[in-house]
Amino acid sequence: MLLLALVVLVYSSSTYAQQTEQLIQGTVTSEDDGQPLPGANILVKGTTTGSVTDFNGQFSITVAGDASKTLVISYIGYITREITLQEGQTTITVALKSDTNALEEVVLLGSSVTQSRKKIGNAITTLKAQDIVKTPTPSVTAAIQGKIPGAQITQNSGDPAGGFSIRLRGPSTISGSSEPLYVIDGVITSNLTTNVTNLNVEAGDAQPGQNRMADINPNDIESINILNGSAAAAIYGSRASNGVVIINTKQGGIGSGDPEFFFKSSFNVNQLRKDVYTNLRGEQFESGLGERLWPIFGMDENGNLTPFENLSTNKFDVTRYDYQDEIFQTGYGTDNYFSMKGSTDVLGYNASVGYTTNEGIIKNTSFKRFSVRLGLNHKVTDWLSYDAGLYYANSKSDEKPDGNVFWSPINSINISNNIYDATRRDENGNLMAVEPTRINPLSIVETFDINQKINRFIPHFKATLKPLDFLTVNQVFGADTYTQKGHIYIPVYPYPDVNPSYFDKGYLADTEAEIFNWNYDATAKFDFDLSSSLNSETTIGYNFQSSKITLEGTQGRDLDENRNPTVPLRSPVSEDRLDIFGFFLQQSLSYKDRYFLTLAGRIDGATNFDPDQRTNFYPKVSGSYLLSQEPFWQKGGIKDIFNSVRLRSSYGEAGNLTAISPYERFGSYSRDDFFGADHSLSQDSRLGNLGLKPERTKEFEIGTDVSMLQNRVSFLLTYYKQNISDLIVNRVLSPSEGGLSRTENVGNMKNRGWEAYLNVTPVKNDNWEWDLSFNFSTNKNEVTNTSGGPISIASVSGALPQVREGEPLGVFYGTYY
Repeated sequence: MLLLALVVLVYSSSTYAQQTEQLIQGTVTSEDDGQPLPGANILVKGTTTGSVTDFNGQFSITVAGDASKTLVISYIGYITREITLQEGQTTITVALKSDTNALEEVVLLGSSVTQSRKKIGNAITTLKAQDIVKTPTPSVTAAIQGKIPGAQITQNSGDPAGGFSIRLRGPSTISGSSEPLYVIDGVITSNLTTNVTNLNVEAGDAQPGQNRMADINPNDIESINILNGSAAAAIYGSRASNGVVIINTKQGGIGSGDPEFFFKSSFNVNQLRKDVYTNLRGEQFESGLGERLWPIFGMDENGNLTPFENLSTNKFDVTRYDYQDEIFQTGYGTDNYFSMKGSTDVLGYNASVGYTTNEGIIKNTSFKRFSVRLGLNHKVTDWLSYDAGLYYANSKSDEKPDGNVFWSPINSINISNNIYDATRRDENGNLMAVEPTRINPLSIVETFDINQKINRFIPHFKATLKPLDFLTVNQVFGADTYTQKGHIYIPVYPYPDVNPSYFDKGYLADTEAEIFNWNYDATAKFDFDLSSSLNSETTIGYNFQSSKITLEGTQGRDLDENRNPTVPLRSPVSEDRLDIFGFFLQQSLSYKDRYFLTLAGRIDGATNFDPDQRTNFYPKVSGSYLLSQEPFWQKGGIKDIFNSVRLRSSYGEAGNLTAISPYERFGSYSRDDFFGADHSLSQDSRLGNLGLKPERTKEFEIGTDVSMLQNRVSFLLTYYKQNISDLIVNRVLSPSEGGLSRTENVGNMKNRGWEAYLNVTPVKNDNWEWDLSFNFSTNKNEVTNTSGGPISIASVSGALPQVREGEPLGVFYGTYY
């Protein structure tokens, strides 16, 4: 591919200069208020020749002067216009009309698959750069919180770099992830939450950790397209049952323009929104055994802890303390960003540097991120162009134990008996013990050293060929690679006998995870008119994704005077590889520019399933009807009230691979060592299952998009229903099966709900604009079938969630207490 590009470059550079050229200059403004539109795209129709307007809405573009040319002018949120240049015309002024529903906008559905919004039968939400950075936020997921209908976005960690969880349209799996797929500039990007700071606790509720969207600088983003459901994301096959988040970064564009520079700096303050209610009453009940220092357990005659059966009504005076002032702080943060971009007639470039710091609301927690982005766009000829880019991020976070773990400082507020002064110190300055069974929370805040360091690279290269007016070929190659280093140091406690006692003498662990993902995508799009009223778009594509995750760590306890562990512990070492590949075909028909039909199918495969179960077919069908384009709509003043009305519906299927690891279908063996004898292997308690199938989501949705009152009011409404089959879980077996557990496909469930979005612009004039937006969504989840009865799910909280027919996923089940 690179050799071909070089040959074409040499050939085209000699022929390009021989063409007759003409310089066209112009201005693009908004029809609503006459204001210039910076960043509008100007493209010579049928070619890759283009330009971008500057801050004053002005542009210049060089076109072949041997014939009349048509310019296509587009801008996000405005209706695209086509202007045919008359012979000898060198200047134009174009006014674009706003389109709140952006029906003419071209939406990126995949790494290189695009389609006009009016043709899409699915609910797709688009966020522009100004929507993302209105409020300073350190991460992409935080920036879109509250802006996406149907999206449940929650922060699963209180650390300043804590991960955010996005769930579109309810849960789609039991054991896997319900997170959407992330694609940045055509690169399938990792959003893993990898535990590298607490090896002694398994990942999950007990160790939320960071997800890797924390590495992406929101200031670099031009737009985000969220494909909510399986029907919208079906061309991604077995990766897309949870929806897709497609991120486009800012580009330099191509056109004659001077360099532009941009600088932004913001300052933020982080505070606990509201103090947790704390009991500060100066008295306490005695225990039934008369022991005042044990609020939950008593002691029998042998000195063993026993639960209280009867509590005394006798009280005694105590002094209570509010630990919150000692644990929480007011954190400060800054976000600094500098970028530049420029262009020539055939070359566009852009670069940015960002530095973010953020202190957490828990003392001695912080997050720092340094990022650099470089981008290049080159138009080699009218039919060949390419763009390349590189994003680099380096981050470091200082953390404290989080989640439902013994050392979490927040647990001291929720659980500990606060009759102890946590600030007391002995004659050597060491903090003293508090509740006999719990570590002093200030020891955690002051002495625990837990941190993560990240180095991440995301390069991409995209080549676009347009050998014929009706044919566009795209090839995308991208990679996402990073190292994630975790360190945890728990010092020797200055007070003895604190549970768990095996950490009294300290703990030390270091872990490094290496992730390397790469993907290659190739698509060919045939776009031509079958007649004056019928248009056809046919897209064929192939993509391949490979990922490798290597984890290696060391850990030990009982530290000596040099902080070295004297008791080594079993340390994790693992390597997972996964390849995903597939072909897809999509056919779209447009009739009279108001009836749209799309049919698509993907044949997909993944190496974490047995070859007999590896290949799956995922179909999709969608339709869109632009009611406001009917001739009768233009009469009787209807158009003045309802500017555009669109009806849409779709059905699609997609899969989820996250519930099964690359080698989980196999059984495993452990090595037995015998003194003076050969080694032997014994089968582990978890059995393999070669018959595993991917979880599959079948989704139907129907909805409407309405724009009213000169696009001052827009409304979107969607109803969806999902049927999810072949749910995967690690199931407990009976002893007669020959093992304790096996991963199986166990049942089905469904989601159904509504999504609504309303945007209103009460005031819009030359001086200022006021926008109001509201979104509302519902989701009802129900397990419809489980093979073999209810399924219990292990939980570190001690509660026992279950998968039960007729109930939502994860209900708590137990006897009365």
